[in-house]
Amino acid sequence: MNKIKLFATAALTAGALFSMESPASAQTIGFKVGQTFSKFDTDGNNSAQDYLAKFGGGGFLRFGLAGIGMQAELLALTKGSKTDGATGVETSTRLDYIEVPVLARFGLGMAPMISPYVMVG
Repeated sequence: MNKIKLFATAALTAGALFSMESPASAQTIGFKVGQTFSKFDTDGNNSAQDYLAKFGGGGFLRFGLAGIGMQAELLALTKGSKTDGATGVETSTRLDYIEVPVLARFGLGMAPMISPYVMVG
């Protein structure tokens, strides 16, 4: 929990510094779509579990300056698992999630659009 508080404080401080540094900082709006793979981890379950593959997606808002920025996302994902029971009946458990990750983005080069970057969050 202390790591989360430390990261949140660092992210808010960085956001405040960038907003003071340039009021018209660059913003990017984009979309994400992709496949998710998930599986429940249960103890004492004798049935064979397999990964559940579903599609998920959402959008993001990225803002920042000079290779350092923040990215907030809104994602709709389905997670769960497939189970082959002892009777040979296949069942699947699916849970729908709305996730709101907030990420810090650090560019590793001079050209922000084409250089590699690291995201933490």
